[in-house]
Amino acid sequence: MRAVRQRSTLAARRIAAYPDEIVTRLVRMFSVEGDTVLDPFLGSGTTARVAIQTGRNSVGYELDEALTPLIRKNVALGSSQKQGNCRVEIAKRTGFQT
Repeated sequence: MRAVRQRSTLAARRIAAYPDEIVTRLVRMFSVEGDTVLDPFLGSGTTARVAIQTGRNSVGYELDEALTPLIRKNVALGSSQKQGNCRVEIAKRTGFQT
């Protein structure tokens, strides 16, 4: 029996869901416009989206390639709201075994 909040797909279970307001406060607290925000666990791309919306650059890493469409969607959403120039670059890892 699954709990109410349990997510069904592996990708959904690997994403940390939290309100944008938390990320916005942290990004504004620890950076200024034009800075680069690093997200070593990109997940759904929330931090990247908020960074773009608040005038920051963003670099993020995600090992799960299945999340790529969700990341692209979120980052594009952020860039369209900011009316800025946004580039999403996906680099695949090579020579790494899990």
